[in-house]
Amino acid sequence: MALRYRIHGKSKPQPASKKAAPRLGPGVRKSCVKDGLAPRARKAFAIFVQEKCRLVKGHGSRKDYADELKRLGSIWKALPCAEKKAYQDKAAADRAAQNLALCAAGFLGRQGAAKGKQGLAKGTGDSALADGGHRALPVACCGDYALRDKLGHGAYGKVYGAICKSTSKLVAVKLFTRRDGAQALQREAGWLTLLSKELGIPYHQFFTALLDVDASAEPCPWVALEHGGLSLDVYLRKGELFKGEAMRLLVGQLATALKLLHGLHICHLDVKPPNLLWNFAVSSMKLADCGMLEFTSARETKPPAYILYVTEGYRPPELYVGDVSRALLRPAVDIFSAGSALYEACVGKMLLRPIGAKGSLRESLQHWCAMCRSGPVGRTVSLAGWRSKNAQPEQILACRLHEAAEWRDLVLKACAPKPADRTLP
Repeated sequence: MALRYRIHGKSKPQPASKKAAPRLGPGVRKSCVKDGLAPRARKAFAIFVQEKCRLVKGHGSRKDYADELKRLGSIWKALPCAEKKAYQDKAAADRAAQNLALCAAGFLGRQGAAKGKQGLAKGTGDSALADGGHRALPVACCGDYALRDKLGHGAYGKVYGAICKSTSKLVAVKLFTRRDGAQALQREAGWLTLLSKELGIPYHQFFTALLDVDASAEPCPWVALEHGGLSLDVYLRKGELFKGEAMRLLVGQLATALKLLHGLHICHLDVKPPNLLWNFAVSSMKLADCGMLEFTSARETKPPAYILYVTEGYRPPELYVGDVSRALLRPAVDIFSAGSALYEACVGKMLLRPIGAKGSLRESLQHWCAMCRSGPVGRTVSLAGWRSKNAQPEQILACRLHEAAEWRDLVLKACAPKPADRTLP
């Protein structure tokens, strides 16, 4: 919080009873908007441009946009004050909605500090916490949970570590910041409830428990989940690889979690390191992010909810089609993704990462399938020759596979091109 100094003889000290309200630090407002804790606030001219622009987003060159912006700027300058005021009122409404959300989240903006409206929620504490001295992270309240540091993010929104004020336990709060956040929340909460009911005790061993839900919360709906540990990608970014007993436990628990799902004719369809939670203290894994779950055709005949499943890089070849049908959503999909994730856990790099400067994940998958179909895989290029111009993509992939050492055969069997050939221990 910025310090204010009184110039002697030019201003009066504030009475002790009128304590100045905290104000937002630099970058905190922008960070809150980015993390989905508050809506965006547009300026008057930006609203005018959005309504009057002739170009369709994504269509047109940079020069086209510059010319259009110049045209709209000249129109804006000539616009009567009465017409400008309509856009200014909209901008003021946007700003007021943003301030209201910030106040509800444990902040006071300029307007809130000046007028003293919408005070801080009880128990929210300071307006920001330092994250390693780099960026201020919000401390807000979602019901009985005070948000702390961000644990991860995805297409749905953000996940924060949080403290339950009534129990003082650490939990994870998932914020759904998309426009269809309420529907995404209901879908994931519904799947977690179903799994808890049908799996019983094993559910709590391999999946995060659902603690609380608020689908109508502002500025975005949220769910509170059991804190199952940090995701694998957090450990891998720090250079902490899974070796020995830790790797064996990870393989066994992931295989068991998927067998439980597949026994209910359910596929996870988004197995990847960010969705595998690991608690080193007790060596336990939990499978997170159940928003993409689907029944197999053995239990459901209706078309699936989405047209695309599994994050690219962990997606098997049979799902690279225009529109995914339920018949393609089989346990073999999860096994392929699990093999790719387990390779990454022990090596620290994605198995199907692009080959070469202009390569793509899909091309790497095509080369992988060609390598597997060509016969027994042998390391035909040295580790030092990866970047050689003479090294073929299949040779590079074979060399990558050998980095998995004792887990090489597991990865090769789990990531087989044909779904019928895929197996996990």
